[in-house]
Amino acid sequence: AEFREGVFSWRGFLYYKWSMNDFWPQVNYVLRQVRDIRPTSVSSPELGQYINDSKRRIIQSVKQAGHDVGGCLKTYDNSYAELVSNGNPQAFRDFLLRAPHMFLDLGEKIGGISHIVSFWNYRFPRDQTARADAEELTAIFQDFESSVGLTPQPLAIAS
Repeated sequence: AEFREGVFSWRGFLYYKWSMNDFWPQVNYVLRQVRDIRPTSVSSPELGQYINDSKRRIIQSVKQAGHDVGGCLKTYDNSYAELVSNGNPQAFRDFLLRAPHMFLDLGEKIGGISHIVSFWNYRFPRDQTARADAEELTAIFQDFESSVGLTPQPLAIAS
């Protein structure tokens, strides 16, 4: 059972590695867009501050998740290299035993980053200026925060 789970997770690692190579080049572009977008119809200074704080949280969290994913994939790369290049099956066996635990975390992080990139590119096509009103941008950013495992901060607007 452990071997089956390890092999299943290994296939997942291969898929996630391919996925990262596919969408990761777009991440920096999207994060710059998130940082630079200026909402229209900002009804209060608190709402403007909320959006700016949310941008910062999203950018930091995506960068941290990317770093974590890179470390996890490097663990796989190192253990596979030990097997193939150095003839050390023990390192890869150890990876297979740890892989199911790493697989879930890896999937959540890659899924969250991928969601942000694909939604942003869908909602704000590259050939158009990114525009959204403050309410829509707040909803988008709250969704993005949830995607990277953050609890969106409550929006407190003074009356």
